[in-house]
Amino acid sequence: MQALFINDCPYAYYVHCLAHLLQLARIATAREISDVHTFFKNLIFIINIVSASCKRSDELRAFQATTIEYLVDIGEIKTGIGVNQVGGLQQPRDSRWSAHFKSICSLIKMYGATCLVLENITLDGSTYSQRGDTTFSFKLLMSFDFASILHIIKNVMRIIDVLCQALQQKFQDILNTMHLVTTTKTLIQKLRDDGWETLLEEVTSFCKHQDIDVPDMDDCFSSVGRSPRKIKSITVEHHYRVDIFTVIIDQ
Repeated sequence: MQALFINDCPYAYYVHCLAHLLQLARIATAREISDVHTFFKNLIFIINIVSASCKRSDELRAFQATTIEYLVDIGEIKTGIGVNQVGGLQQPRDSRWSAHFKSICSLIKMYGATCLVLENITLDGSTYSQRGDTTFSFKLLMSFDFASILHIIKNVMRIIDVLCQALQQKFQDILNTMHLVTTTKTLIQKLRDDGWETLLEEVTSFCKHQDIDVPDMDDCFSSVGRSPRKIKSITVEHHYRVDIFTVIIDQ
């Protein structure tokens, strides 16, 4: 589009969308962390499998509708206009506004339904490739590592998403924008300083609800696939709090 304009009007002045640049920078920076890069690769892999056909998408919505009815019956969620709508899993697109945040939120919302769809494919898959891929995806969803990073990134992106949404407004005062940036940095710093305990409780509660095994935070963390000479003697909590949670925020 820029090239077409310049061909007709060589004096046209092109200004990059700063909110768009922020989105790209945010994703690129987060993926500098190997655990986060691996997480997003796995997230896309899972969503592609579950959304590969209309039949699987219909199963996902049906399972989610059943889950919502059950939660309403036991009083865990409230009813009302526009709430508890049944949708689908969203793809995390690098250039699309809030796509990663929406993708993460949609998976958390439909976590149980996604697991049920994968279990069905594992049992009824027509090829060994389907059964193998879904078994791998199901094991990912049932791992504490995947669930914990899922919630860590959700909490960080939820803060930044407010700024991204504000930058998309057609009319935005520069002083107000500077204030929003300062507020965002303050909230992120507060999350880093005081948010770990609350986040750990959130992850633990989620894992217990989804029947995911929660490791003892005081156990020694063992990293599969690394050279024994490079493995540090650290606890499980240290790994998730320092090597992932703190590193993501600092990055």
